[in-house]
Amino acid sequence: MKRFLVLLAAMLAVFSVFSTAVFADGMAHYYHDNMWNLHPEKQQVAAIYFKDGYENLLVSVDLDSEVRGEKAVWIFPVPAEPGKVAIDIFKGFPNFGGQDIDSQYKSAVWGAAAIMGIYSVMPLVGPLAILGTVGYVDFSASGARKQNEVTIHESIQEMGVTTELITTKSQEALTQYLQGKGLDLPEKSKAIINEYVGKEYSFVVSYISDLEEFRLESQTDQTSKPFYYPGESTPIGIFVKFPTEKIYFPLKPTSVYESAEIPITLFVVGHVSPNISDQVKPLSKTTYYHQNYYYNSSSGDSAAFFNNQDIKDFDYTMIEITSPSKYLTEDLWIENYAPVSVGLKGFVSANILWFGILWFLALCAVSSIIAGRIALKNPALPDKKLAMHGLWNILTIIGFVIASTYLKTKTLDPKIEAELKAKNISVRVNDPGKALYAFLFYAFFIGLAIVSAWVLAAI
Repeated sequence: MKRFLVLLAAMLAVFSVFSTAVFADGMAHYYHDNMWNLHPEKQQVAAIYFKDGYENLLVSVDLDSEVRGEKAVWIFPVPAEPGKVAIDIFKGFPNFGGQDIDSQYKSAVWGAAAIMGIYSVMPLVGPLAILGTVGYVDFSASGARKQNEVTIHESIQEMGVTTELITTKSQEALTQYLQGKGLDLPEKSKAIINEYVGKEYSFVVSYISDLEEFRLESQTDQTSKPFYYPGESTPIGIFVKFPTEKIYFPLKPTSVYESAEIPITLFVVGHVSPNISDQVKPLSKTTYYHQNYYYNSSSGDSAAFFNNQDIKDFDYTMIEITSPSKYLTEDLWIENYAPVSVGLKGFVSANILWFGILWFLALCAVSSIIAGRIALKNPALPDKKLAMHGLWNILTIIGFVIASTYLKTKTLDPKIEAELKAKNISVRVNDPGKALYAFLFYAFFIGLAIVSAWVLAAI
């Protein structure tokens, strides 16, 4: 886990050949006027897929078209042994859309309440309304080589970007390694990276090796750009896969920007619970989504992000942080489970039919008891009998009214009733209170449906 911190810090330490950029996390630098400068970031965007103890992290970079600088580099810390870390370079970004769980839940609740009311009082319309309504992988490194106490375990070159997986136990050795590539970071950035060195972290170091190729790749194929992306170009990002017990995202490297506010947007597949510090929490927002989107195992980089598995109808969590960078003193650890309220809302939304039926039956029983106690006082009927009678509303207002006409609410004197039966005479005692009972039943039914929907939607 801890090695990933260093990998992510290292990778984001140096990337920028354009005047403005969108980075996923960490710190970015560009070389201009014979010196390395901390590049002002506009936004950081990343996606995470966690499964079977492995995290897939895609850190994306979206750049504007104006070039500033001759070189660029970014660095990530990764808390894992290099033999179990895989790196790659991706073009594009997974498509995250759909509806947030709160809106989906409220729509389901209010929709169910509306259908119950329509079904009960409008038998001809009610039925129409209802009808309308990655497994374990051992990435063993091969061909590792050393350069001044820095071991290079893997190297990839694509789309004008070179990415290397390295390890080192010396900050000086890392500095020499970067200088050997013509890269030298400001002292403030070195200090942040040094916090991870010597703690059994791996690093992913990426730099622009072909500026023209990078510009061409990032400014073509606009149709693959995610709908939410603010930049003008197609995002190119670094993919890292590593073992971890908890979901991890490095925030600490971004603290190098001090008072600057760099919006961070993190998409995590599944409903999760981020452990955000008390200082940052008021300046963050966590939203839970569900989307009906299909990725198949042959859909390129997006499929690789999902471990080359078919993905359909998945949940995800969007974490947004707009805190001043100096408050990001701790990395972000994320629990792989949803808060109770989110799990409940998701369950209700996914099972709204059965939930709606139980809700409907409960409203029928309660409404009948309340209406019966008010309208049918002499003699009072047992609550159990009233509750069961309310279930006739299953057959809509027609079934309920017909059943109510046969509901015995008043009885004859036993002697008189016996005499009439002996003469084969059937007598039904009329109770004027039944009309009031039926009226109150539907008044309470509709009222309770609205009130209970309001309460449930407010959860």
